[in-house]
Amino acid sequence: MAIGCSIMAVVPLLAQYTLAQAGYGGGASTGIPGVSSFVAPAGYPTSAFSSYYPSPSGQEPQPALYDPVLNITFPRNLTNPDTIPLNDPDPVYYPQPITNLSTAAQQAVIKSILSEVSEIINGSSIQGNCSKCIAALSVAKSAAQLAPSLVPAAMVALCTSSGFHSASTCAEDFEASTFGAIWTQVLGLADVAGLDGQYICSSLSTSFCPAPGVSPLNMTGLFPKPKPANAKKPAASGKLVKVLHMSDFHLDPRYKVGSESNCSSGLCCRSNALNTAIPAGQVSNSAPLYGAFTCDTPYDLGLAALQAVGPLTGTSKANPLAWTVYTGDLVSHESQNELSRLYAEYEEDSIYGMLKTYLTGPVYPALGNHDTNPEAIDAPHSLPGPLGTQFSWNYDHVAGLWQHEGWLNSTAAEQARLHYGGYSVKNQYGLRVITINTDFWYRSNFLNLINTSNPDVSELQAAEDAGERVWIVGHVLSGWDGSNPLPNPTNLFYQIVDRYSPHVIANIFFGHTHEDQQMIYYANNGTNQSLSTALTPGWIGPSVTPLNNLNSGFRLYEVDTATFDIFEAYTFYANVSAFPSLPSTQGPTYKFEYSTRATYGPAAHWPADAPLNATFWHAVTEAMERDAGLVSTFNTLQGKMSVKTPNCTCEACVEAKICYIRSGSVALGRACPQGWGSVQSPYKAKLLGTLLMPQATESGRHFLILATSHWPSTTHYIRGSKVYQPQPASRNHQAQTSHSENASRYSNTTTHPAPAPNMAPPRSFAQKAAQELGLTTLVHSPRDVHLLLLTRLIRMFAYGSSTLILALFFAALNHSDAQIGLFMSLTLVGDVLISLLLTLVADSLGRRRILIMGALLMTFSGAVFATVGNYWILLLAAVLGVISPSGNEIGPFRAVEESTIAHLSDATTRSDIFAWYVVFGTLGTAGGALACGWATQGLQAAGWSELASFRFVFWVYAGIGLVKAGLSLFLSPACEAQQAAAKKPEEEAEGVDLQEQQPFLADGSAAPPKPKPVPKRIGITTLSAKSRATLIRLCALFFFDSLASGMVPNSLIAFFMERKFNMPQGKLGTILAAASFVSSIGNIMASSIAKRIGLVKTMVFTHLPSAIFLALFPLPTSLVITIILLVARASLSSMDQAPRSAFLSAVVLPEERTAVMGIVNTVKTMSQSSGPLITGSLAGGGRFWVAFVVAGALKASYDVGMLTMFVGMKIEGDRKPEPADEEAEHESDEDSLTGDAPANRSRS
Repeated sequence: MAIGCSIMAVVPLLAQYTLAQAGYGGGASTGIPGVSSFVAPAGYPTSAFSSYYPSPSGQEPQPALYDPVLNITFPRNLTNPDTIPLNDPDPVYYPQPITNLSTAAQQAVIKSILSEVSEIINGSSIQGNCSKCIAALSVAKSAAQLAPSLVPAAMVALCTSSGFHSASTCAEDFEASTFGAIWTQVLGLADVAGLDGQYICSSLSTSFCPAPGVSPLNMTGLFPKPKPANAKKPAASGKLVKVLHMSDFHLDPRYKVGSESNCSSGLCCRSNALNTAIPAGQVSNSAPLYGAFTCDTPYDLGLAALQAVGPLTGTSKANPLAWTVYTGDLVSHESQNELSRLYAEYEEDSIYGMLKTYLTGPVYPALGNHDTNPEAIDAPHSLPGPLGTQFSWNYDHVAGLWQHEGWLNSTAAEQARLHYGGYSVKNQYGLRVITINTDFWYRSNFLNLINTSNPDVSELQAAEDAGERVWIVGHVLSGWDGSNPLPNPTNLFYQIVDRYSPHVIANIFFGHTHEDQQMIYYANNGTNQSLSTALTPGWIGPSVTPLNNLNSGFRLYEVDTATFDIFEAYTFYANVSAFPSLPSTQGPTYKFEYSTRATYGPAAHWPADAPLNATFWHAVTEAMERDAGLVSTFNTLQGKMSVKTPNCTCEACVEAKICYIRSGSVALGRACPQGWGSVQSPYKAKLLGTLLMPQATESGRHFLILATSHWPSTTHYIRGSKVYQPQPASRNHQAQTSHSENASRYSNTTTHPAPAPNMAPPRSFAQKAAQELGLTTLVHSPRDVHLLLLTRLIRMFAYGSSTLILALFFAALNHSDAQIGLFMSLTLVGDVLISLLLTLVADSLGRRRILIMGALLMTFSGAVFATVGNYWILLLAAVLGVISPSGNEIGPFRAVEESTIAHLSDATTRSDIFAWYVVFGTLGTAGGALACGWATQGLQAAGWSELASFRFVFWVYAGIGLVKAGLSLFLSPACEAQQAAAKKPEEEAEGVDLQEQQPFLADGSAAPPKPKPVPKRIGITTLSAKSRATLIRLCALFFFDSLASGMVPNSLIAFFMERKFNMPQGKLGTILAAASFVSSIGNIMASSIAKRIGLVKTMVFTHLPSAIFLALFPLPTSLVITIILLVARASLSSMDQAPRSAFLSAVVLPEERTAVMGIVNTVKTMSQSSGPLITGSLAGGGRFWVAFVVAGALKASYDVGMLTMFVGMKIEGDRKPEPADEEAEHESDEDSLTGDAPANRSRS
């Protein structure tokens, strides 16, 4: 069994390692464009920049950058990692007041409005959160119109006084120099009483107002011409060129080698980024030279990636790239108070300069949400006065750089200046590249909350008239799971793609999520998703930055020079988990990851000469419906083969991924199952439909959307999205045209019957059984879980072996029954003290250290028992060390392990892992009892004395302690409490994707909230009131259950049967082992039952019959009937353990788990400690049988109490609520406007 568990733990790692070495879809059949791997040279390539500021040895370089557009050299202190600025010196803009008031009058206005808003929030005259929020906005609008410069301070004061956020978070969210001036513009200019107000309130918190749905579209007059009836793309030339797709560089010039890479909040690997769970001045994980999973790209990693491009893609100055698309985000994930215009301009100058140095061919960049200041904010030119040009500084700067690098001519550069960084350019091959500023559909651009319109598709129309093919390049993707953009603009964008595809728009490119993803745009708004309606693919490029929990990567396309279709896509990556162990003589290794055609083509039955277009990708999704393993492959590649990527093996995840790929708009993405979108943290899935928002009924909603960036009316594509409703006749005509065109266009492809969209893939009985029994969860759990299960197995093997002979050992030493009972009780008392102490300090001293310490105590006790016969010395060794008198858990192990498993898993799979945790323990106990029984019997038969055979068992026990200590050394830092405490808040929020992280109005808008430090000592007084109340009730019930268990432990059951039936140890060990094996079968079924009837009912309905069997156990005079009762009881008695562990994990806060489990185990052990004493007294008086009857009655009382107190409690990870229950939960969000709910600001 131990060997099997070791293999189980290693298999997932070996599989991932094998894939990483070979690459998906590699091999001679497809070939690769260049070398298979590139090892970056050690040391920084100083030729990358012309001059440098001095920097300490071992730290990243500090280029002294000269900006040719601004005609300045950026100062050293701007990027000095030890002097990070904490305030933004840039100018702020307010709407023009509607009248001129004196300062005193303005202050009076603000005071009056604050009072009125407070009354709305706290009063009862207005009911419902959404109504309160909109009413408060309507009042606050006057403040923005009369005293705009005082509004930010008033918002900070209101935020703080209402308890909406902490004082520091309120300041960071609403101070004038962060987002306060922007919110003032929104208040002053938006229609706060209408749909604008609903969007504003939803942006602040979805507990205020639900996110509005898609408004009806009115497309009258949007398109200058109808879609041509017989539009065709040009014939393929057969000549392929190489095109690079790079995205989300997120250069961090303030990266500090050796700083904390496991910080508690914000961007790690910074001098000011700390882990609050450890003492000040200490570092838990040191930032490597080349980056980490929680950090942005240091210069050394970014330059290694750029150096790898040529060798991996097979390009050079002599054989250049045809062109490169860069899909946005240059700037690191700064807190807003650390950002400035100058810092953004530095990043733009630095990265564009590196791209020019290392990439051959022109680069066509788009701006990302981080490429501005304040982050994600861009203003339409239609705003009044200077508000319409408040971000022109950025457009002027990037346009000048792009022209300076030779990528844009003067005409295109001027377009970029006027159109928010967007432009249209025809390259040397005849392809028209149109870039857009997707901040104008991004939900975190608060200025989108102001109603604007004026769409324009003139550039696309001109391309159609000229017979040109177009690539659209943006940053924030338009669809996937619908979590990032606003619904109306992406709905309009979808209609535009439909109108101009597939004959004009060949491909669409995004970044933003940092992940390797794909989308498909269909005809007729995606209402019929099939091979014949798939129009255009959307390629989401992998990021260079590893943030969060991803590998670093980029992609190469092979593109036809006439159709500009993609015929092959190769992705390359660097394994970030290897960075800490890199030798000083070697840089990162970038290597070939996979070929898109070779990975997905065979399963999709795709012809070798057909392009990787939208039809290809729809065929891939059909193959995914037939084979869930293909989705698992897609999921692994989505994270660029990161070791941090969660597995996607269940039907819900498979269905969701297929749905996301087929969703090119928010409306389609929101209709998919939520919670499976990002691989940057464990999945937090919700039931289908729980995130579907009510549809807005108001017409005329406008949003800024497609065009060269924000698409102003005089520019290309679109600038605003007035909502449109297509005419049925023209719509049908377009659909028919699209169908017929696709049918002829892809006549060379192999077709097959298409399953219904989003149909769950067929699954075999074996797959269903594996999932039902938790095997799927077990195999795909982290390595640490496998190690914890393995140590549990061998520990319980040791306990099982010692408990069989413990009472017999003392009898062989001629100690009385009363002394044996006293020993059992005092041993348990000692365990209470040691376990409580170690449990309370486990999180502060380190869980791994405590597990190792406990294992060494096992070795100490085993060695003493193997060599000493004195009763009091043995008692002292048992009290101070670890000896199990009952065969059950003893010591600090279980509390620490269960708390660790709880934070390494999520609520949806936790009961599966706990079930196997119990099974491994039961099998270990059974194996130990079996081995011990036959070993001692065999040794005695070979001439050993009874006492000598027992001492041999204790030597084995001591050796197992050493093995367990050795295995604990291999546990990773992820097991520690500070790893759980340092989790970003969004990782704990269900249904929120990590791709655009930090919520706007959660603590730390520009950075996630800093969690409270994990206390050094955790006692019951530190628990929340709710947890304390729950814990008191549980401890009262567990006391009776554990007292009963202590009265009849396995050792005393063995003693009772040996006395009553005069059984040899070998036979007795076999019977107990068989009972344990039967118990294991029951434990395996516990998780499956819990999923159907709930945790509490599973605990009670399986445990109660076992209590009855226990009470009847001493009555039969027949050995056979006694064994039947023993086995019947064993089959049910421990089925409550896994649900109980999951129950405990769910009813307390994550940071309370170790303390609560330690307290519970202490109470249980204390009650157990008196059990053997009672049984010993009864046995000494000839009434041994009474102990079984009393124990059974106590256990039955425990079951009734659990059912009475907890059967109605809603538990995380318990049965999923019915839709009606979920709807009620959403309605309850309206109860209080003052709750500190997370808002919708996000970052990536």
